[in-house]
Amino acid sequence: MLLDINLPLIGGLEVLAKLKAAHPKMPVIVISVVSKPETLVQAHELGADAYVLKHYPIARVLQMLSEAFDNIAENSGCETVGNGEKPAAPV
Repeated sequence: MLLDINLPLIGGLEVLAKLKAAHPKMPVIVISVVSKPETLVQAHELGADAYVLKHYPIARVLQMLSEAFDNIAENSGCETVGNGEKPAAPV
């Protein structure tokens, strides 16, 4: 999941805390224009897998997402093929 720190109704760090409490294994990449070290540390302590500044190269963000999806597949025991669909059950 990509999660922005600056949300209109609730803080992104509060969302992160609630999300990780409900789904601790869900990978979360926090994105923000905020580059304060204390915000980065707090996001990490709340379980963020990465903290990306919005001016970060999009290619690297896409690579992080790909790695997060690969990690989910490995930890769930699911195999993905081609377009991400599960393989057909043996006949």
